[in-house]
Amino acid sequence: MDKQRYKQLIMDRLQRFFDFQEDVHFAGVTMDFQARMHRRNEKYLLTKKNVLYAYDNFEYFCLYQNERLPLSELKTLINDFSETCLKMTKPNNEHMSTDHVLILHLDYVDDETKRYIEKYKYRHYFRFGLQGTLKVGVILVYDDAKSAVFSKDLRDKKYHFVLEK
Repeated sequence: MDKQRYKQLIMDRLQRFFDFQEDVHFAGVTMDFQARMHRRNEKYLLTKKNVLYAYDNFEYFCLYQNERLPLSELKTLINDFSETCLKMTKPNNEHMSTDHVLILHLDYVDDETKRYIEKYKYRHYFRFGLQGTLKVGVILVYDDAKSAVFSKDLRDKKYHFVLEK
């Protein structure tokens, strides 16, 4: 599948809930886009000034497309991505969770790369989880956008919107 066509497909599927920024320099590389969503829930008593509790959830998707990525470069990219996500997450008392998902669209993928992605897991707890968590996941899309491999934290959710139907 053409890279521009795949980018537009993913953006069309996410545009209802996410804000986009295209050609973002993130984690040392230029991502095709970054999609952001902020969801806030709060409970209040009688008026909105009397907030009993509130919590924020953030979700980010980044798309990176390439023809081929050797395993060593892939590991470096994912580590840099995780470190950048940790630096940009600002926890506070109302922060509940931040999820960052890197969508890698590659033309060629070997079995060793697939195994690495399947085993990948990154979580960070802020103040023992009292100020929320950070999760970083990776989705590897290949075979002309007909197949995908999900990292450990993303297997439950199964983001099927990344595949062409």
